[in-house]
Amino acid sequence: MAVRPETVQALAEQIGAAVSTREKVRVWSMSGVERLHLDDGRTVILKYAVERFGAEPAILRHAASHNVPVPAVLASTVQPDGSAAFLLEDLGEQIRDATLHDAAQAAVAVHRCPPMDGIPVLDQAALEALPTKALRTLEQLQAAGRWQEADTNGIRKALQRLEGLASHRATGAELPPFGLCHSEFHPTSLHVTDRGPYLLDLARAFTGPGLLDMVSWQGTGDPMNLGKVTQLLNAYMDAGGPEEALADRGGLPAHRWAGGWFKLWVTEWFLEATLKYAATTEHDDSNQLGTLRDLKEALECLADT
Repeated sequence: MAVRPETVQALAEQIGAAVSTREKVRVWSMSGVERLHLDDGRTVILKYAVERFGAEPAILRHAASHNVPVPAVLASTVQPDGSAAFLLEDLGEQIRDATLHDAAQAAVAVHRCPPMDGIPVLDQAALEALPTKALRTLEQLQAAGRWQEADTNGIRKALQRLEGLASHRATGAELPPFGLCHSEFHPTSLHVTDRGPYLLDLARAFTGPGLLDMVSWQGTGDPMNLGKVTQLLNAYMDAGGPEEALADRGGLPAHRWAGGWFKLWVTEWFLEATLKYAATTEHDDSNQLGTLRDLKEALECLADT
């Protein structure tokens, strides 16, 4: 992923400056972050992303207008290929790691933000459709010669079982907190400054059940820990979260409901991203194992025990 030099200069001109030097912070296949040193001595953050994640400037502006602590968008544009490029205020170096209390306060702030037009909606009907969508994507991967049947039989069976559970377990999805969700709510998404924590990386934000962010905080690389979900939910309530956040839904306690749907949602998103954006097959075997693990955890939460 790259951004054209003329695009960078045009963005700088929008804030009345010229770029002296560009310093790469981190670049991925579908997005990148740089620090720009301007001719007037200022520094700003340049971020760019493929069209799929191009709504982030609008999401950040929407969040800021509703008192969510996010970096200010200084300028933005769309490149000819549909990818987005934008400038953010430079928050400087982080002074400490984010705590559970920081996470709870940030989650309350973002979930209070009203929904915005133009981003995905994950309501009860959309949750219910996730296993069927994932099965279709799995079939498309196999039609493309990947994730062959012999290697993914366990994935298919897990999705079929979840498909049978989905209608009942999706109920309660629109209980509060239901609104703007971060979707990649990790400790690295909170940047703590001497002015307080700022929420970063809202490119995949959606409208849906905020409980999914409670699971996202622990990441997806390790086995899911429902005890940690409960800890964050309790801190969330202490920070002013809605009382309905602890209510049972779909016949399950809130932490189990959230854990199961988060793992299924992650699976569906990952299968789609693999189909559309994975250029090589070298990680297919390990990705299949990770997907099966996520689905087993989804079943542990959503199936009757």
